[in-house]
Amino acid sequence: MSEFSREEIITHPYTCVVAELDENTEAWIGRVRNQLDPNYDVMPKEISLCGSSGLGSVSPGQYLVDVVSEIKNIIKSVKQELGKHTGFSFKADVHVFPGTQIHVLLPEPSNVFCILHEKLRESKIQFNACEREYGPHCT
Repeated sequence: MSEFSREEIITHPYTCVVAELDENTEAWIGRVRNQLDPNYDVMPKEISLCGSSGLGSVSPGQYLVDVVSEIKNIIKSVKQELGKHTGFSFKADVHVFPGTQIHVLLPEPSNVFCILHEKLRESKIQFNACEREYGPHCT
């Protein structure tokens, strides 16, 4: 049984897919953000898989249960390959998205996130357009 109603439709125009981080990594990101801007900590601490680069956000009008089911199928399909990876860290320096004032942390190795992003691209999920090439990051 799904945790979502069959009738629940995605209506928000900026629905993203992200990879959550462990508590220690979240705390470290919080400290880095505080050093860069003590008044800024509104963004969740996560790695973007779609919504801000590469694939755009999830297109409204799709059934949430179908989108979640597709994401679960992607995780199952790559679980063995992803299981080979023992973790990641972030590059030591902070990068800026070209043409913006948005600072990001880049994970390394980034291939796990790129694999997930590509599987999302190949999925049945519909995404809005995005002009930026995919690069896994945490804002």
